[in-house]
Amino acid sequence: SPEAVGDYLILSNNHVLAKSNGARAGDLILQPGPFDGGVYPSDAIAKLERFEPITFGFPNGFNLVDAAVARPLYSRGVTASIIGVAMPNGIGQALTGMLVIKVGRTTQVTVGRVLATNATVAVNFGVGVAVFRHQILTTAMAAGGDSGSLLMDASLNAVGLLFAGSAAVTIHNHIANVEAALGVRPLTATRF
Repeated sequence: SPEAVGDYLILSNNHVLAKSNGARAGDLILQPGPFDGGVYPSDAIAKLERFEPITFGFPNGFNLVDAAVARPLYSRGVTASIIGVAMPNGIGQALTGMLVIKVGRTTQVTVGRVLATNATVAVNFGVGVAVFRHQILTTAMAAGGDSGSLLMDASLNAVGLLFAGSAAVTIHNHIANVEAALGVRPLTATRF
């Protein structure tokens, strides 16, 4: 039987962990993912815990976050550091003009600048278009496969959760909205 891992959860996007509302709590999460050669069920590392449903279609409503959490099956191999490099130092807030950094699966470490902190965007998830309000827009700093990356300020404070983008911009949820939607707080080096 799996060993107890406490209340530590894996944070990512609904479209990554919950297949854009298509999954159910308890579904297995693979690492590496199927796109990277992950095999079901031998590469299972977690079970989907919960997600904030995405509202599709306009004018059906809007979304603040594309977010989900999964519960690790085992504590071994689960670390709070981002790609084994560093833990966020704390929780912060994105401000227009701020320098930001993220570490992602595809583009690794990239630096960008916050262009806006209250943007409204329409995102096509392949299963429908969803409107997101109160989003952080940064200069382009990601590519496909970077979804779920934590956006941090220059002091490595968590400020956002990357979920979409284009060749011109990258779009992130405010970390405070993610915390409120899922009832979680990112693990940081400085505990309050």
